[in-house]
Amino acid sequence: MLKNILHERPLFSLLDSLHFHCVSSLTRRANIKRSRLIGNPLQEIVLNMLLYDGCIVKEVVGGLKTIYEYQYGSYSVKYLYGKGESKAQAFFTRNKTKECIINSKDLQNNIANTPLIIIDMKYWNLLLKEEQNKLINQLIFTLYNVRKYLWDLNLVITNIDSEDLRRKIEETFGLNKVIKTYFDTEQYIEKSSIEYIDAILLDPNANRVLEPVEVLKAKAFIVGGIVDRIIPRKGITSSLVKNPNIKKRKIVLRNSIVGVPFSVNKIVEIILRSRYETSGNIGLAVRKSFSKRDIRWRVRYECLKLGRVYEWDLKKIYNRIRIWLPINFEDFKKICMRYRD
Repeated sequence: MLKNILHERPLFSLLDSLHFHCVSSLTRRANIKRSRLIGNPLQEIVLNMLLYDGCIVKEVVGGLKTIYEYQYGSYSVKYLYGKGESKAQAFFTRNKTKECIINSKDLQNNIANTPLIIIDMKYWNLLLKEEQNKLINQLIFTLYNVRKYLWDLNLVITNIDSEDLRRKIEETFGLNKVIKTYFDTEQYIEKSSIEYIDAILLDPNANRVLEPVEVLKAKAFIVGGIVDRIIPRKGITSSLVKNPNIKKRKIVLRNSIVGVPFSVNKIVEIILRSRYETSGNIGLAVRKSFSKRDIRWRVRYECLKLGRVYEWDLKKIYNRIRIWLPINFEDFKKICMRYRD
């Protein structure tokens, strides 16, 4: 299953194509429009090929140094850039040439069209202006998270019922190929030939917990475009879909939703980390996605839960949680002492 999951990623389509053409080192002869994907320049090349219709040319380019190497089973690809003494066997360019060995169409033809990350904007008009602005900001980071692993066509925004909202999203995203549709989520899933049973609505009020096998097998993840920090709207996510075959699941950390990030971009980050980084370990993905604020909320919860059990011995409480919560004792003590009485 894991091998099939890896091949959903456009990065591996590029790696397979490079391997086929016996290319193990790569550079660029084009200005890369960075998407802030720090750490993997090969993914940057993938995105630039797909967004700007670039291509790979097989030609030796010397005078470079290796700045990145990606291991793919027994095969590895080096990315070279800057001044050095090494040679690249091929380069990426945004200028199409007859010598192009891999173009954007080749790449796209080998990319799976799932999983879909569906952001449902059904309740956009219920949000206050401030909440709408927060949601648009979250959508920017959602696209960023999707592009770390997949690319624009894996992100779908449904229930866009006004040109004003569509224009706002387009202006925010810049150049993109994100799918934006007036269809509701269930209509779009049916249109995409995805079985409802293969779709999951991420709902903090769901009765069942998202399981590792589900995060690895699902073909569509639905997230509500909802911000309810100013006006609580408990239970509204559950009403986004009506089909009973669409699973409703909540993300928990050690049997509780407390401290689990709830913003649209963070939920998407947890799902993608679980699927592509942690082999379905959702708890680890949650911890990797923690903000300082999320940690504070969870420490508060653990203090209230464990305080009486350990007679408010802060050292004992801290030793219980420091294994899985990234916080030092002094910060822990400041938070916990507030709830001691």
